[in-house]
Amino acid sequence: MRPPHRVLQQGTATPETGGAAREAAETGCRYLVWTPTYGLGNRILSLASTFLYALLTDRVLLIDRGNDFSSLMCEPFPNTTWLLPLDFPVKNFNSFNQGHPLSYGRLVKKQDSQKRRFRQS
Repeated sequence: MRPPHRVLQQGTATPETGGAAREAAETGCRYLVWTPTYGLGNRILSLASTFLYALLTDRVLLIDRGNDFSSLMCEPFPNTTWLLPLDFPVKNFNSFNQGHPLSYGRLVKKQDSQKRRFRQS
């Protein structure tokens, strides 16, 4: 049996593909990434909410390791982890927001502007 995050990576979009991931039905993978922010109380509350959402939507929950979070969580089962793999396509979630060059909105705008340029030719 392969770890869930290895199966997930096969369907994950990379920046080079312009955010075009394979469909979840094709890969059988849907996941939710939780990033730790603010104090411990806020982290616990938001993690519980994210965990419930992942259960209700049949997704795998992955946790951004951040600076200090890996020492707070134990592993769920032997030889498994909640943490994002080190080779996950997005590296720094602290600076990842709507203004980031690899955000979904920017990738869509970039792709749309490229389509317009080719239509005008």
